Amino acid sequence: MQILQKQKDMMESKVKNTTKNQAEQEADIQKLKSCWQEALSTLNQTEVRLREIQKQHGEEVAFLHRLDLQINRLKISADNMSTNLIEVYGEGWQQELSINWVAPSNPKHEITCFKRQMKEIEPVNLQAIAEYQALKERVDFLSQQLTDLTASRESLEKVIQEIEKTIQKRFLDTFYQVRKEFIILFEQLFSGGKANLELIDPDNPLDSGVEILAQPPGKRLQNLSLLSGGERAMTAIALLFAILRIKPSPFCILDEIDATLDDTNVKRFTELLKIFSKDLQFILITHRRGTMEVADVLYGVTMEEKGISKLISLDLKKQAS
Repeated sequence: MQILQKQKDMMESKVKNTTKNQAEQEADIQKLKSCWQEALSTLNQTEVRLREIQKQHGEEVAFLHRLDLQINRLKISADNMSTNLIEVYGEGWQQELSINWVAPSNPKHEITCFKRQMKEIEPVNLQAIAEYQALKERVDFLSQQLTDLTASRESLEKVIQEIEKTIQKRFLDTFYQVRKEFIILFEQLFSGGKANLELIDPDNPLDSGVEILAQPPGKRLQNLSLLSGGERAMTAIALLFAILRIKPSPFCILDEIDATLDDTNVKRFTELLKIFSKDLQFILITHRRGTMEVADVLYGVTMEEKGISKLISLDLKKQAS
């Protein structure tokens, strides 16, 4: 403060030596002091507002904003030497701007240079506070939405986990029941042998495939793809009927399921068909006589004349009675 006062006294002495009307200058100085007090008050209010967003906008924005307010005050009486002295070298300015001032030989020239330096750092966003407040409200709103969505996601994940547990339990229960029936029906259809159903990935049953292993009498246990056509068909029939036994259906449509079977296996298939037909209705498409013989009703399509199809039906139950 002593350095500032000394510099101020030196500059005021120079002004007094170069001024013809000292009384008018002193009056102007008093007026400008009042203006400076108003500017300082405004500056203090601005500093209070800027402290609220200092972390977001940083020291540089606050510094530029204060300089911009001070420059607006300096423009009012730029040609008045006393105003320049008070505005530039008044109390507090050395600390605010962190500048080590030296007594200028030409104060007016110094002010011009100072203004030019200020223009180099323009433009200054005077709407920064309002923009920050709007952005802060937007961030708070989005943060709340994110919190709500995170909570909803966690809740849904819990529900999904519970559903997956239920699905996995039901799947495994059904799988083991079907496997048990499949083993029984396979031995029944083949008059012996062994078969099994295995999960490819037991640790992840819902995404796991199922491998069918079959061992007809006199052969080794092997994958379904290595069996003959008839053996594969009989194994598939055993699996299908195992599923129907665990999860019955009102009716079942079979399309030439017996096409690759020999007469012996057709007989075994039809015997199984009779057992299941007590509780289920079957619609079969077949060309095998053995399968037709166990049907209750036969439907056929014939073409007595070229291009004209004729539907015929035969109720074997009525014929038998």
